[in-house]
Amino acid sequence: MTWIDMMIIIIYFAILVVVGIIGTIKAKTSEIYILAGRNLGVFMLFGCLTAVFLGGSSTIGSAQLGYEIGFSGVWFVFSMGLGITLFGIFLLKKVTGYKLMTISELLGKLFNVESKLIGAVIAAIYALMVSVTQVIAIGAFLSAIFDWNLVFSMLIGGGVVFFYTILGGMWSVSMTDIIQFLIMTAGIFLIMLPTSLSKVGGFAELTAQLPSSYFDFSAIGFKEIIQYLLTLYTWNDGGAGYLAALFYCKEP
Repeated sequence: MTWIDMMIIIIYFAILVVVGIIGTIKAKTSEIYILAGRNLGVFMLFGCLTAVFLGGSSTIGSAQLGYEIGFSGVWFVFSMGLGITLFGIFLLKKVTGYKLMTISELLGKLFNVESKLIGAVIAAIYALMVSVTQVIAIGAFLSAIFDWNLVFSMLIGGGVVFFYTILGGMWSVSMTDIIQFLIMTAGIFLIMLPTSLSKVGGFAELTAQLPSSYFDFSAIGFKEIIQYLLTLYTWNDGGAGYLAALFYCKEP
């Protein structure tokens, strides 16, 4: 770790905090604070959802699957994209027909008050679980780079995210998601992929050194593929899809 690497990370965190501070100016109403005004546009929506899906579990998890089983690990992230795509095609217009601020409100309108309460409890538990995994991923990343204690790294990384989220609400989250989306896209496809292939001697050398199963998209097994499709597709279709409609889309 050089001083240049450290400065880049410090500047990155500083930018996120500044975005959070700007968010306090933008978020003049509760609807803007909670839902980003429902007016982010297609590019913002795409960037935000991509950054949400390709978080610590997707990037680190997919890298691990690729290292262990090869190309067939792509089903992990593919299932997420499939879920949100089908939701956008078949259900998005129906959901945006309601003036909602939370998923539990939708359940209350469709069913009853009891389902609204149950939905709120489940959403809270799920949000807590996701927050824990993401903070652990941030902590693991910082710990590996700076050789810090894992708990301390989690407090620093999680604290920065918590700070800019509380300051500007969904507007700040949306803007930081766009920044993270651009960094991840450039980092993975323009830096990490070419560098990794160069280190191993190119794609031809990679295929020569690894078993043929690493290049088989079905090597993970039919049962495992179905499990990914059912669990990750269902979550994205019912969870993140609703969030996309509630937080980002205009009312018709």
